[in-house]
Amino acid sequence: MFNFSSYQVHFIRQHIFPRTSDEAHRHKYYEIFLFEQGPGEHMIDFNKYSIAPRSLQIVCPNQLHHVKRSAESCGSVLLVHADHLEYNPSLNSFFNAIKYNHLFQNSVIIQEEEYEILQRQLLLLNQIPETVSDNSYLILSTFYLVVNLLERYQSEAFKQQKHLPSVFNDFINLVEKNFQEKKTADFYARELNLSARKLSSIVEQRTGMSTKKFLIYRIILEAKRLLKHSQMSVKEIAYHLDFLEAAHFSNFFKKYTGVSPSQFA
Repeated sequence: MFNFSSYQVHFIRQHIFPRTSDEAHRHKYYEIFLFEQGPGEHMIDFNKYSIAPRSLQIVCPNQLHHVKRSAESCGSVLLVHADHLEYNPSLNSFFNAIKYNHLFQNSVIIQEEEYEILQRQLLLLNQIPETVSDNSYLILSTFYLVVNLLERYQSEAFKQQKHLPSVFNDFINLVEKNFQEKKTADFYARELNLSARKLSSIVEQRTGMSTKKFLIYRIILEAKRLLKHSQMSVKEIAYHLDFLEAAHFSNFFKKYTGVSPSQFA
């Protein structure tokens, strides 16, 4: 875990950065990986991405990730606290758009010129102490560049989703606050003053799942994160996710993953 007040830039090379993190982990801040060369593999919330030359990858707060790279791989990683960006409307719009989005790819391959521009930006950030009071514009401009590049190499289907109703963001915020206890689609439809069918249509456009299936997915995702990155027992995780009995949680988990919680862990 890195300690920093606003941002940090680290250069990924064998002698100063581990080739493989010991285990899957998650943070409260954004991580932007820019790889100069691979090979390797980066697991982000149980999706696997190749580490290749000029690959640009984003890990959002609370996403579980695990880097496995070869000795030859190298690059840079930018760490930025979430609260440094949350008051910027356009960046917020992008981060809301990629939450649980089945069309969004956390990793893209950028062009050589784009790589050089972004790498120069990271080098400049590294040279300016984070304590300098007027560096916020540089951080924001770097993130705008990252967002622009990530968007540029997404599918056309993802780009079209910018026109979806903003109520999806309200739905996600509601889910994040309540998914452990409120597990029915009807609750969220009532809270958002929508019919269950209308809400399910909106959720499916963004996630590829109905409201009911998305709520199941969110519970399973949290269970996986806790199983891989916590000291909690299966019983403690079951109660944390508001299951009355550990056996009920185990049956639920196995039904949707094909393995028991202990096997997954």
